Amino acid sequence: MYREADKQVYDLYDEFIRRVFIEKKDFFDDSVDDVWTKDNINECKKCFIDNFNEDKDLDFNKKAKDQFERASENVKRLFSHAIWLWGFSVNESKNCDLIFIENTKKLQNGFANAGLFHSTNKFGEVSFCLRLFDYIFSSGENDSDTIKKLIVHVCLCCAYGEQIHDYEQYKEIEVVKTYSKSVSMINILLYLSDPEHYERMVSNGHKQKIVNCFKALLDEKDKDTYLDDQIYKIREKLSEEIGEKSFDFYNHSKLYSLWNLSAGNEDDDEFVGLKYKKNIVFYGPPGTSKTYSAKELAKTFIARELLSSGKLTMKEYLSKKFNYEKYIHRLQLHANYGYENFIVGQTMVDGKIKSEKGYFLNLCEEAAGDKDYPHILILDEINRIDLARLFGEAFSCIENRDDPVDLPYKIDDEVLRLCVPDNIYIIGTMNEIDYSLERLDFALRRRFLWFKHGYNKDTLSEMLTAIKNENDKYLFIERATALNDKIRLEPELGEQYEIGHVFFAEIQNILESFSSPRLYHWGENVSTKEPVKTLWKISILPMLAAYLDNIDVDSKKRILQELERTFYGK
Repeated sequence: MYREADKQVYDLYDEFIRRVFIEKKDFFDDSVDDVWTKDNINECKKCFIDNFNEDKDLDFNKKAKDQFERASENVKRLFSHAIWLWGFSVNESKNCDLIFIENTKKLQNGFANAGLFHSTNKFGEVSFCLRLFDYIFSSGENDSDTIKKLIVHVCLCCAYGEQIHDYEQYKEIEVVKTYSKSVSMINILLYLSDPEHYERMVSNGHKQKIVNCFKALLDEKDKDTYLDDQIYKIREKLSEEIGEKSFDFYNHSKLYSLWNLSAGNEDDDEFVGLKYKKNIVFYGPPGTSKTYSAKELAKTFIARELLSSGKLTMKEYLSKKFNYEKYIHRLQLHANYGYENFIVGQTMVDGKIKSEKGYFLNLCEEAAGDKDYPHILILDEINRIDLARLFGEAFSCIENRDDPVDLPYKIDDEVLRLCVPDNIYIIGTMNEIDYSLERLDFALRRRFLWFKHGYNKDTLSEMLTAIKNENDKYLFIERATALNDKIRLEPELGEQYEIGHVFFAEIQNILESFSSPRLYHWGENVSTKEPVKTLWKISILPMLAAYLDNIDVDSKKRILQELERTFYGK
């Protein structure tokens, strides 16, 4: 959807199309002629694509300089245009280095965050731009609107193939034959070329999430169309529901929380698992958003279930008057919490033993009388208790819903019965450091679906909102990721000892105490500044030291020094 906030992005894109594809001019310097020739495009493709450099130890810029070492200045300039188109419109790369010329066409803000794949797949993205250049120039079109429509058709054919009605006209074009929707540039160019019809989304996963969430709004005939068209139809229906045509799927907080269950998870497996299995567990190292994710999933699950059943309207949901809390139940488990608290216990009253219903038994009875609404129980830190003892007879009941089991207790001479209704859903969280998944009883494990929550660099990227310098942010995430890679490979540690993204995000609080908001000093050699060193000393180092307490002092010191060097990039 067109956004006034992105007008500068649209204008610069339109200027690029006019100057390059119509006027055949250098976009950055009017005095330079003869850049845009068929021979130069072919030579550029030959240098960059055919002469691909597979050396993983070299960065993109170094490889490109080697690949274009013998190329003419105009071929180099043409290549810089492809880099600019790759990067100019998204936040992470809006001021990207064009290698062979100065970037004089910069924006203050991109239209969206592209995600790390856009950067790590830079070779594929820039190659796509070069092949697109080749096709546009070969087409002979010289009208801006026609060229943008051509770009849209090429992108749709790349993404959806035979689902597009005129795919046969485009399928033999080099750019269509070579690329699929895994290339981020497809979604970027769809939005830039036709923002009235396409969303400002670079991620295919996000697009699929929107369709998964709102597919009940689609007419049957629209459910067989391609993804972007389904989203357009969904927007039309949502606009009617909420009375707002130009809403944004990212900025509308209530809609965003509804469709985007997990920022670092590109699919809805957890939602589907909870819906059909009814019992799931999030497990992983500390600081990986397990409890937060459980609470957010619970709220979203309840809203989506009630919206799809018609018991909640979109207007009611958006009014913020709907009370989730009455349907979400959370227990913080600990070593002293047991069967007596959870299912049924006994106490002495007036010299007599009296049975008392536990938390879960009461919840089951409450939910059974409220069958039209889902009730979600969050069991936080199941690693801290004996889960088999806690559940007792409930283990059978959570698998065989609405099938009552007699308990060996009575109240007022009536035998207590446990029956877990179909509308109770359970989400557990477990720190893998305290209790590994392999140690759990198989009978227990098979009654739950288990979802790994590890360190996630995409989630960290979204959390680091206070880091304004994109180079600092990118390097910080890369070094956090490198540290966890090292931890996973360290025999004395392993995957369960990863440092969670929540702990790395503490850098933002630390930065508030420093006059400079920068994380690194960028010179001939990049050096780590004090805020990053402080994070290491007060948060990460003590945690790792505690994990290594069971080994000899010298080995511990050596491992910690190696991990520190990795985090500092030494």
